[in-house]
Amino acid sequence: MGQVVAGAAVVISGGLVAAAVRFHIEDSRLERIEGVCTGDNCLPGSAAVDGWAHAFTVLGVIAVLITVLVFIAVVVPPPPKGPDGKVTGPSPHRKRAWIALPLVLAGLAAFLWPAGSWAASLPGKARSVAWSLPYENTGSGDGGSTYDIRGVWTLPGGPNLVRITPDTLTAHSLADGRRQWQTPVPTRRTVCGTATRAGADLALIGYARHDQPCAELAAVDLATGRTRWQQKLRHDEYDTRARTGSFALAGRTAVAVETERLRAFDTNTGKQAWTRPFPKKRLCTAGALDASADRVLLMEECVKEYGGDASVTRLIALDAATGKQLWRTTLPVESPALSAYFASTAPVVLRVKERDERGVDAFLSYDDKGRARAVLKVSRHADGNRNANSESEGLIGLPGQARVVGDRLVAGAITPGETSVRWVGAFSLATGERQWLKRLPDLATALLTGTDGRLTVLIRGDDTPYLASYDLRTGRRTAAPLGVLGSRTPNPSSASLHQGPGSTVVVVNEDQPNQYSSLKHLAEPVPVFAIR
Repeated sequence: MGQVVAGAAVVISGGLVAAAVRFHIEDSRLERIEGVCTGDNCLPGSAAVDGWAHAFTVLGVIAVLITVLVFIAVVVPPPPKGPDGKVTGPSPHRKRAWIALPLVLAGLAAFLWPAGSWAASLPGKARSVAWSLPYENTGSGDGGSTYDIRGVWTLPGGPNLVRITPDTLTAHSLADGRRQWQTPVPTRRTVCGTATRAGADLALIGYARHDQPCAELAAVDLATGRTRWQQKLRHDEYDTRARTGSFALAGRTAVAVETERLRAFDTNTGKQAWTRPFPKKRLCTAGALDASADRVLLMEECVKEYGGDASVTRLIALDAATGKQLWRTTLPVESPALSAYFASTAPVVLRVKERDERGVDAFLSYDDKGRARAVLKVSRHADGNRNANSESEGLIGLPGQARVVGDRLVAGAITPGETSVRWVGAFSLATGERQWLKRLPDLATALLTGTDGRLTVLIRGDDTPYLASYDLRTGRRTAAPLGVLGSRTPNPSSASLHQGPGSTVVVVNEDQPNQYSSLKHLAEPVPVFAIR
């Protein structure tokens, strides 16, 4: 009976050693993935793996010591002795000691696979950083080496992501971040603006000389970085109301804002296609400019006198090929806009925030004839907004992240009683009604609407960002929030998302880095990174 107990002890000790080995292997694998992690920047379940690895190590050492003692006492007892105390012969069980080796191997084999399966099942799923880009120099051309997020534009360009700084245009592959091409800005010029939407193979870039308006327009081929053509724009440096630096692409037509007019060019040749003057009697200028494939959309602001706040604002649609006016409608706006842009051109959705604190701060929806549809109000808590624009509280939060999908606006939401974006929802552009609303596990940072019908939300955790997916039609969660591992993974409070290959999501970090520290990685390590 004692020998059976000793054999069982050998098998169990071998199994505990096997478990300790497998858990330490899994723990080492997780450490390579996580790096140095804290809090929710660690993979879920990794602490359990580490704890069991140490527990099995301690138990294994104890079991081995006990097994050795039992083995010595039972399997290999001392040799027999005579009445005089002298050894009379070898131990009768000494030849059975060899059986310990196969018993140990049996214990190792029996526990190795189950322990490995158990260890592999404990860690939760997570995402990781596939690639990242370093900070660009956005300082002046006099040798400065500073970084300012306000001096960087990011445009999707087919399989590439184009980063535009004041002095350089650079394309990086969305797949691996490798540089595809780089084009320096012409001598003594600085990038001063871009079209908000790039074409399939073309981007419009504005250049300015020192202390001069944005008065040069270049069409840049997104596949090669080469300039297809370049044109000078009419400007009056004393006209402070001119909104030069605003451009739009409409199919084969490029449109630019000049002093007192719009001017269109053929995208292939750069030749002038048409012009449209602003009404001089009303002192009008462009408040916002964008375009679809066949229409140019203009928000035209007019005042009665210079410096006046009372204004008439109109939304105008022009034929992209000829510049002919298709329709015009007056907007419910009475003061100049603090900010205005087109969230969508088809259907037409205009985001307007008035200077008047009691004025419009909303997304305005229109049909293809210019008839007003829904008004979706922005929450007074969005981006520090204090406009009391209505007796009823607006829901839309993170207005810069709102996306138009079909006939609905998908956006972050701030519900009554809250001051931060902890919800995401879809709202009808026809009626303004809420179609669905889902609560997020933490604060929303950025949204990405995919062609596959999914909404990807970047969520800001305590130590690391998370990605969660929802069905755009129903709001049903299609993927649980997964943390992004890595000790130097940025956790931005402001960002924009771009779709990479497969399930890869490229994050453009829009936080301003700590410019007073040379150790930028202590605040936000990288301006662009891809999550897989």
